Amino acid sequence: MTNLAEKYWVTVFLTFLRYISILMICSGVGFILAGYFANAWFYLGTISWPLFIMLGIVNLRFISFWTKANRFEMKDFVKS
Repeated sequence: MTNLAEKYWVTVFLTFLRYISILMICSGVGFILAGYFANAWFYLGTISWPLFIMLGIVNLRFISFWTKANRFEMKDFVKS
C-alpha cells in the first residue's frame, strides 16, 4: 500500500471490525438491561448471545490471521 488514503481506509476498516467484535462479545449485558428497564421481551435476546460471542471471537481471530498472513502491522498503516 503506497497511497495514504488506502492506509487510512484499511485502518478505519480494521478498527471498525474490532469495535464490532467487542460489541458482539458484550451484547448480552445490553439485552439484560433492556429486558429489565424497557420490556421483558428483550430478555429473549440473551438466547442469541452465544452466537454473538462466537461471531465476535471469530472476527477477532480473522483480523489477526489476515494481518499476519499479509505481514501487516498497525504501525505500517499509521506511519505516513
